[in-house]
Amino acid sequence: MAKDRRSSPSSASRERASTTQEARRSSNTQAAALAAGGVGSASRHGTAPTSDLGLSAAHGSQRFANAVASRDAAGSGAGLDTSAAAALIDQSQGTSLSAEVAARLGAQLRAGSLHTKLRRDAQMTPRMWPLVLAIACATPGPDPFEPGDVQALTGSITWQVDYGDAAEAEGYADCGYTRTYTGIEDRSAPWLCPSCELIFKTTATIEPDGHACYTALTDTETYEGTEWLGWDDDGFRRIRLENFQLQPFGSATVNPSRVTVTHTAEAQLADETLSYTLTMSGAFDRSTVPDADPFHGFIPPEVSACGWERSDRPAYTGPWRLEVGAQVPDGVFVEACDEAVRLHDSLGTWLIVEVSAMDCGPCQAMARGAGAFEQDMADQGVEVHSFTLLAPTLDAVLDPASTAQLQSWTDTWGLTGPVVSERGWGYWLGQDAVPGFGYPLWAVVDPDGIVVDVGTGFGDYSSFATIILENAD
Repeated sequence: MAKDRRSSPSSASRERASTTQEARRSSNTQAAALAAGGVGSASRHGTAPTSDLGLSAAHGSQRFANAVASRDAAGSGAGLDTSAAAALIDQSQGTSLSAEVAARLGAQLRAGSLHTKLRRDAQMTPRMWPLVLAIACATPGPDPFEPGDVQALTGSITWQVDYGDAAEAEGYADCGYTRTYTGIEDRSAPWLCPSCELIFKTTATIEPDGHACYTALTDTETYEGTEWLGWDDDGFRRIRLENFQLQPFGSATVNPSRVTVTHTAEAQLADETLSYTLTMSGAFDRSTVPDADPFHGFIPPEVSACGWERSDRPAYTGPWRLEVGAQVPDGVFVEACDEAVRLHDSLGTWLIVEVSAMDCGPCQAMARGAGAFEQDMADQGVEVHSFTLLAPTLDAVLDPASTAQLQSWTDTWGLTGPVVSERGWGYWLGQDAVPGFGYPLWAVVDPDGIVVDVGTGFGDYSSFATIILENAD
């Protein structure tokens, strides 16, 4: 279903937000720059040094593309396999220790029930204790979390900075800094890391004794901010920018209640003439937090001030892809009444999901014609509504739209469906859904929530009418 016109994000915006594509192509030098790990609360409209790309400002003229990097080949972070450990013992000690026994000893040691008399076990010598300890630490124990438990994350990461000879000749001295993290699981935007087992929204603070080191490295004195952390099969992920996808950041070893992370990379200072090596290591503890809100306020009220109805549709758990023939991914967003609204609550009729930016001409044309189109379809016996995800500008497509902007868009174009602040749902899902991504992005969704068509750009509503009437019961 072709459309005549579309707007693309500005070149700066595309550079800032092209994390998925750039991550696959970035060099180890860029990876090292990301490793500086800055997550300060500096304005997204500022300019961050290339040595601290993990926190770099994503808006204005800042090249966000430089902030993303592929994961350094630091290993998978998999736990020690007990059968492999047993074989190692057998080879190095000349004594047999079966995988079953190794696993049992590890479990007993973790549980604190391993009695010293086991040292006299016929299958085990004192020289085996280091390996049994390794098995106990590396082999996951029982998962302490029940389905539905909300998890908290606390821990720290330490960065060690080793400047090269040229940098040291210029007065730079090797140093380190530690950032502490406290946070709660974040289930409000899974599309920001579809592969992640869990995502945590944390507050990150640099310890005072590391301020001088961090400032020398990054040329900023911002020591506290919000950061999202997670992990998947490929390792550790993190980002500090709201509505941006979490980026690969080294390896992660995940045990039931503890996660350890490591990363080493090379980078250059802002002038790109002086180099340094960053080595990162850290650990996090996971725990259950009763009565915590894993949606961080993104929960629709029982009675909406804007009048939106709730539905009893089941929770959507993925996949997080926008594709024809599949269920439209759900999402929870803020609307003009400053309350949360759920996309799936708008299902039940034909739905046009529009992802727009306020200064996008084709987006304005699509919004301008929505009311007449919906009335024309109603005259033909088909109920159609719209659900608009709005960005404030093509220059900052991942910035939140204010409630005033949402209300202005609603009033200007006379829209009757929800107009919500885009949270990266359209941008990230649209990147994989439509070649040559642009604005508006739209999806035609049937009453059961199945995507019938998806595309970008807008000419008029005639082709929308055709596709709906061809598929309507």
